[in-house]
Amino acid sequence: MERNRLKEEIENIKMPLAMQERILENCRTAEVNEKENIFMAKNTAADTNRKNAKNRTGKKWPRIATVAAAVALCLGLGGITVMAGSDKLEGFFADVTRWDGAVVGTTYEQATEEITVNAAVSGDCLVVDAVLLKAEEAPYAYIEGFGVQKYHIADAKGDVVAEGISSETVAITDGKVSVALSLDELESGNYTLIITEFVGTAKADQDLPIKGYWECKFEL
Repeated sequence: MERNRLKEEIENIKMPLAMQERILENCRTAEVNEKENIFMAKNTAADTNRKNAKNRTGKKWPRIATVAAAVALCLGLGGITVMAGSDKLEGFFADVTRWDGAVVGTTYEQATEEITVNAAVSGDCLVVDAVLLKAEEAPYAYIEGFGVQKYHIADAKGDVVAEGISSETVAITDGKVSVALSLDELESGNYTLIITEFVGTAKADQDLPIKGYWECKFEL
């Protein structure tokens, strides 16, 4: 309505037709520019809010995590096994996303062949010795504490007789670490320890789940 009334008023003014057209065209251009500016402002504000929300998640692991994840996506790896030239499994970083798609953390996937594990009974505990084969590379080079996060123990028949989530972490020394797991509830016999997740910690950073599959046999 506003533009139509303006057009009528301009047409009623005594002036050359060409001048009227120029004035109307300038008004249309100004209106389009105003709408574009409003649209861009809204999108800029939305982008800023998304970035701020992502920054508030507190994920501070090295930017190499993002680069590695991007490379994996570009190669179409996704959940597919990643192989190096030597046909060994290669670990990779992956984002942890919330229900609305916001990135809230990072995990390190497929670390099976980057960590060797042995286990031996000591008193009423099972001492797990882990060796980080790539201790000088990410993410291990940035980790200060290391622990067993998720595990279970199976008997000789393959039945799960114990499982747990441990929050204990210990310092890494020369790429090696030893973690004790309780065996209080187990009777004498042959067992298999199966670890599916370690955890790495660093000051002021989120805990980093390190996932894979490690299996050790032991006897009580």
